[in-house]
Amino acid sequence: MDSYGGGGYVFRINTPSRDVRKELILLQQQHWVNNHTRAIFLEFSVYNTNVNLFAIATIVAEFMPGGGILPYYRFEIVRLLHGHEKLGRFILFCEVIFAAYILYFLAHQFVLMRRHKDQYWKSYWTLAEWGIIGMAGAAGFFYGARYIWTQHILATFKETYGNGYMKLQYVGLMDEMYGYCIGLILFIATVKFIKLLRFNNRFEILLSTLRACWDDLSGFLAVFLLVFSAFVQLFYMILHTNMLEFHTIIASFETCFTMVLNKFKFGRIRETSFTASVMFFFFAISCSFILINVLLTIIIEAFERVKSELKERGNKYEILQFVGDQSKMYLGLTPAPPKTEAKCVFTIIRIFLRFGVTQSFFSDDLELRETDPG
Repeated sequence: MDSYGGGGYVFRINTPSRDVRKELILLQQQHWVNNHTRAIFLEFSVYNTNVNLFAIATIVAEFMPGGGILPYYRFEIVRLLHGHEKLGRFILFCEVIFAAYILYFLAHQFVLMRRHKDQYWKSYWTLAEWGIIGMAGAAGFFYGARYIWTQHILATFKETYGNGYMKLQYVGLMDEMYGYCIGLILFIATVKFIKLLRFNNRFEILLSTLRACWDDLSGFLAVFLLVFSAFVQLFYMILHTNMLEFHTIIASFETCFTMVLNKFKFGRIRETSFTASVMFFFFAISCSFILINVLLTIIIEAFERVKSELKERGNKYEILQFVGDQSKMYLGLTPAPPKTEAKCVFTIIRIFLRFGVTQSFFSDDLELRETDPG
């Protein structure tokens, strides 16, 4: 519910010989937790050598000003050590290749920037390229920070023989941010595959549909986000103290988005607040029924218009169909086409003529005789 600094009182449970139960009773007798206590944090970390995973546990009990205790917990699973694994060197090799490719990619973008000048920034794909470069730089920063924190933790482990407290929350945060950056890189790189499919007529319909309805769609999305954000704020104000799914604005936004996809826990909402259950009904009518159907209407209307325009246009290249047919033939799913002698002869001659080696095998005068009508 609130943010807390690094101050306060710390009780370390890190020596097996200490009687922890007696010391906890002593803390209770000394009123270590009193009416001025705002929160109690229980932090510990464990390591499983069999699967090479660290587990970071954070358990919080917040004391509300009006009374009561609000619990919170978070368990993070991270993999920090790769060197002693079988694939450790391969992972390091892949990371080096990735870094080298990003440097080459950056130099290539500077060349394109100098070549195209002002026109360089007017393409969407330029933003996608620099998005990959920016996320790669951020991933490199978090990777370095995680490595530094990991080395510090290992040094503490060696000095205390595993009995000292090692705070892994920071390294867990760095690993989480690193995972987000890698996920965004993969997302943008996957979107870039659209450029490879633009020659296909079916995919061209999709791109043309988005271009045709973008003006109407942008105005509708502004209205949708306004209405959606109002419901997000409303659910946050009602349920943020009782349901973990709404404890922050971001969590409320994510939960409301899943509610639009018909994935929700209405029973818990009804048990928690009657007002929230009533607002859920209006949310379902407004967002899930009215606004989503308007969105689909805009897209379908543009799709029908574009489809009629591209109905008679064939694929520029039938490469997808060719790859599919060849794959089925090699796998034995479809029979191979019959090869006649004449077809084989024409294929061989075509190859020779293409590579310019005809004079080495044939005379200047070529004669083909058909001995069979087939």
